[in-house]
Amino acid sequence: MKLGRTSLVLTAIVCTQVFAADFAVPPGGNLQAAIDIAQPGDTITLTAGATYVGSYTLRFKGPSTNFITIRSSAYANFQTGVRVRPADVSSMATIVAVNGSSGTTFQTEHGAHHYRLTGLELMPVPGQYAYDIVRVGLGDELVDSDLPNNIQIDHIYIHADPVYGAKRGIAVNGKAITVSDSYISNIVSTWQDSQAICGWNGPGPITIVNNYLEAGAENIMFGGSPTSMPNIVPSNITVRGNYLYKPPSWHGTSYVMKNLFELKVDPLRTQGR
Repeated sequence: MKLGRTSLVLTAIVCTQVFAADFAVPPGGNLQAAIDIAQPGDTITLTAGATYVGSYTLRFKGPSTNFITIRSSAYANFQTGVRVRPADVSSMATIVAVNGSSGTTFQTEHGAHHYRLTGLELMPVPGQYAYDIVRVGLGDELVDSDLPNNIQIDHIYIHADPVYGAKRGIAVNGKAITVSDSYISNIVSTWQDSQAICGWNGPGPITIVNNYLEAGAENIMFGGSPTSMPNIVPSNITVRGNYLYKPPSWHGTSYVMKNLFELKVDPLRTQGR
């Protein structure tokens, strides 16, 4: 953990310069503590090839436009515009959701903003059905200031247990959320709709660019669930350059299979009823 802070006092004027910190969390280290301590502009670096077990909350940090970045130590191996693949996992740090967490690796606190996740493998505990492997927005936000915003997810490999599956790869309920250059697979269920990416309780904008998205019911979906905020309709959505896929091996099984892309608005649900 490197943190430099210097202060210069001249007569009655005090000038303080704060340098961004880089928190290196070793295997077995306390990632949540690093998130809690980190300030806007800081970086949290996880060891490529190492596994971290836990379910982590991205905290609200107060007003700032600087990002807190959580990344693999081999982040330099990833390039903007180049989609990751499962074969890239050796350059990633792996987050395995703690048992009993419904498979969630990261979720946002109310109002959390300006976080970037990059170069990570995210997965539930083996042998466990997952709900939201990443949860941006809890879906219970009541006012605009509760919504997460400016969340960037790039070069991430998200996958569910190959037998048990999952309901969602990423829930995107907030503002200014971007998912890019990522790979989401095995999001499938025998008893409920499943989506690689889904949002319903946030106004957007949402940007989904250059991802591999594999899911049973809907690969990408917006709407379709009750909102906790009144008059919310996800808007300003960009979907470009993605590969939406349902493996042929899923056909003829008991998996719930529907659409590649779905937009759904229920007028009553937009009133929070």
